[in-house]
Amino acid sequence: LANHGSGRPVIVLGTSFAEPVPQRPVADWRPWPASDGLIARQEQRVLESINQVLQRQQKPAIKLLADLYDVDTTFITTFPEFDLYPNRPKALYGITRTPHGAREPVVWPAHDGPRIIAYLKPQYPQLPQLVEALARCNASVFVACPHGNPATFQPHVSSSFAFSTQLVELESAMQQADLFVGHGNMGSVAQSLLAGKPVVALPVYLEQLLTGKKLQELGLGTLVEKIDSVSHLQALLEQRLADTACRKKVEAFAQRCQPLREKSLDALIADRCAAILSD
Repeated sequence: LANHGSGRPVIVLGTSFAEPVPQRPVADWRPWPASDGLIARQEQRVLESINQVLQRQQKPAIKLLADLYDVDTTFITTFPEFDLYPNRPKALYGITRTPHGAREPVVWPAHDGPRIIAYLKPQYPQLPQLVEALARCNASVFVACPHGNPATFQPHVSSSFAFSTQLVELESAMQQADLFVGHGNMGSVAQSLLAGKPVVALPVYLEQLLTGKKLQELGLGTLVEKIDSVSHLQALLEQRLADTACRKKVEAFAQRCQPLREKSLDALIADRCAAILSD
């Protein structure tokens, strides 16, 4: 907004949730949208305030809030299939990567069987039930919960269950796992899918819910909006481990998306900045 009308080039970066498309209304992200015109009214109120300021500054008015995003380049940090604004024109897509060696390595339990890697948030409201379900699974389970309370996990430690409350080398662990369990954060979801591993998403925030719905729609994972019971979730996790059809679909998706691995997102952004500055 501050840059609007300045003539300076702008680069916008995001996962698509907060990057609307120029000349389109802002999307209604409510899980159960209603035909009540609420989003249109909210956008109109914001526009009125913005245009009053722009008029005082003798800058051009905007017709839609998304017109502020009529920028030189938009980088979307996910796959085109997960862009919440479909058919976005002129967008560049790239995946964020974690530098190797910057975090604690994952040390798998000794259990001989399929592997589950879980990356959890301590504020997830059903964390105790989720941890218990993971610990009951007939699998080698490693849970990473940065800044979590060790007391939540310690009672479940066994030859098949290990945990860390530090940041871990998630990307390399994905390569060794058979299933990823998380909250639908787009960064970790992208890492899992690029590694060819299905996802079980238990969202905390709205954008994670939208990502989980997209995962399920594409057949690349499972959305769990609420844990009904520990036993039910345990059964679901073990079913996903045995779901070869889903695994093959994820592996095919990963193969199609390999070009996104060829150049890191930071290199793409640096190249675009250099190109703009040289014009």
